[in-house]
Amino acid sequence: MKRTDTAIKLLTLAEAATILKISKRILHRMIQHRQIPALNDRPRRWTMNKLRLSTLAIIALLLCPSLSFAFPGEIFKIETAGKEYCGDFDVTVFNAGNNIDLWVRLDSDTQLTVSLTSNFAPGSTFPMVGFFYQVNGKSAAFVGGVLFVDNSYATIQGTATFNKLGQVTKLAGTFIQSEVLFLGCFSSGPFKSVQKLN
Repeated sequence: MKRTDTAIKLLTLAEAATILKISKRILHRMIQHRQIPALNDRPRRWTMNKLRLSTLAIIALLLCPSLSFAFPGEIFKIETAGKEYCGDFDVTVFNAGNNIDLWVRLDSDTQLTVSLTSNFAPGSTFPMVGFFYQVNGKSAAFVGGVLFVDNSYATIQGTATFNKLGQVTKLAGTFIQSEVLFLGCFSSGPFKSVQKLN
């Protein structure tokens, strides 16, 4: 019987992340939490780690089917509630009945786009950049923010719930904004998705 040598191709973290369509940050965290074996186990020097593609692919498919939970293009209508402060003794309580309509499009695992129009018309959107961590097989925690040139800003922190295919089914969390919509006003409160548009 003739013996054949099988070559094993070693990949860098960046190459493996590209093949699996996940971020290097997620891959790095999986290695740190020993969810994926690395041939050179030095978490602090993760760019030098080499991974076995076959092991990585099997683990990713069987244990973590939803790592790239932010499927590009998923759009949700968002409802907010809370209090807006626009000066001394000027407090407005808002909820689904009197809030500003917002839509969110998931662009990647590090960016989403917020829009004041359902069709994401030019001039009605702004991006928020952040990242997420998978919490379990059905949800991930995320954080994001945007700082505008006039020093107005908005931040979010929340949870995304997704199905077995990795598609996001709902978003919920809290937000804080300062002067994004109205000069001299800030607000905070919970938000949640109420409708998925695609």
